[in-house]
Amino acid sequence: MFPRLGLFAESLLVGVLTALVALLVVPALAAVAAGCAVLRESRTGPAGVALFAARLREALRAGPPVLLLPPTAAAVLLVGYGAAGAGLPGAGVWSAAAAAAVVAAAAALLRIAACWRPGLDWRGTARAGADRITGDLYGSALVVLAVVAAAVIGTAVPIMAPLVLGQVLLAAAAVEVRAEGREAVRTTG
Repeated sequence: MFPRLGLFAESLLVGVLTALVALLVVPALAAVAAGCAVLRESRTGPAGVALFAARLREALRAGPPVLLLPPTAAAVLLVGYGAAGAGLPGAGVWSAAAAAAVVAAAAALLRIAACWRPGLDWRGTARAGADRITGDLYGSALVVLAVVAAAVIGTAVPIMAPLVLGQVLLAAAAVEVRAEGREAVRTTG
């Protein structure tokens, strides 16, 4: 009856599940990849907790080295914010630069995570994501705007952060599906 409302509800569920797994920090990238995969697959069937858990297991098995990127980046940024908060000169510039770096890194990781497929390792995923980031600048800009909107909403109403995460994952999955469609047209036409 309301297929788009169903997709919205599924994205809210996937956002909450991803947020819960991401609280553990180390599997955050795998959780985002699993969330994007579930939302991409929801076009052909229902999404749910079981499908998310299956995709999360597969994403975690794809290779552990890349999974350390989010915690490492978070540690570097926390040290930088701590230094800026301690009153070092240039703290305002550092804060603005760090905020821009966080948005750019989050958008890049989202594009990479959206490229992950079951059975694909993280090296192949990172290569595909890098190609998507540079080859589809319009899509990358859309993901950046989704990240900025989510940050604004999550900062204004923190309780909405897990729900907004689902919408960001949906945006990343939609941009990936769009890029796949454009690539298919380009190769066949």
